[in-house]
Amino acid sequence: MTSPRPKNSDMSFRIKRQAQYLIDSWLAPFIQPRQSILIVGFWRTGSTWLMESLAELLHAKTVFEPFSPRLPEMHTLHQYFKEMHGPRNWHTYLPYYAGVLPSTHPLHAHLDLALRSALKGNSLRLSQQQLPQSFRRRAIVKTVQGQLLVKAVSDTFHPPVILLRRDPRAIMASLQQVKWVDMFDTLSLQNNLLQTHDGREDFFSQWTDQILHFDQQDRFQKIAAYWALLERGLEHNMTPLPGKAVIVNYENLVNDPGAELSRFFEIIHRPHLAGGTQVTLEKSSKSVRLAKQSTTKTSGVRLLGWQKNLTREEIQTVETIAASFGLENRLIN
Repeated sequence: MTSPRPKNSDMSFRIKRQAQYLIDSWLAPFIQPRQSILIVGFWRTGSTWLMESLAELLHAKTVFEPFSPRLPEMHTLHQYFKEMHGPRNWHTYLPYYAGVLPSTHPLHAHLDLALRSALKGNSLRLSQQQLPQSFRRRAIVKTVQGQLLVKAVSDTFHPPVILLRRDPRAIMASLQQVKWVDMFDTLSLQNNLLQTHDGREDFFSQWTDQILHFDQQDRFQKIAAYWALLERGLEHNMTPLPGKAVIVNYENLVNDPGAELSRFFEIIHRPHLAGGTQVTLEKSSKSVRLAKQSTTKTSGVRLLGWQKNLTREEIQTVETIAASFGLENRLIN
């Protein structure tokens, strides 16, 4: 049993987080959103690990999950979304907007603050361990709930975007291993993708039958179907963004980070980094450490650990769902 953190430690933690927020707010006008970096991907794709690694490489500050329900500013957004299409499970809900965001839209103000690292909330600065990191003048924003905003963010603020992909079998195994599947207990694919009245249903309605079917299945199948549907949504939104966005595969990143990130380094005009890039695989992300996973995983475990952590039936389920949505190429042999 872990001993509770001493009260003076809690006080020091709160003081440090408050100081970080004050510094971030002070520097926000000097940070240009187009110079920030946006990383998006499904849950457990390795986005936190990539964010932290790039932050050290590029001397940037990290912005962890700007759509987390725990952030104070999310209350305003939740009220807006609730008035527009009713209450949702905010832990699995993804905001959506098509086109350039008008300055009067609540998402515009929220994203502008996120790309400047100026939102409130301790969870936002989860990966910033040292106070001097707050003085950095570039932000790397990592979000799983911003997947359907990629085009809107790109068209409005013009930051370079990384879409991080991972074998869905590894995603499902990781979700189960860290016990995050409970978060999806009340997930409704129909509510999240077809009954929002914000335009997303125009795209996702082509899979109405599949959505209604998987909404009646067990949690495992529903999560796998959610991954597939959002993957198709991301694919659709990424297509018209040549030169602004890159797709990075987790498996390639583990094996050869320099080569996999070379296109991204070209976009941010730092091509020389590709040859010497060494992402420290032994350094786990903050989200992994919070889940109490091993911090010394080998490349083999990172890439193929799902083979031992999923049952044969679960593996077949994920593969069947991927194929049913035309995503067989996401399965890494």
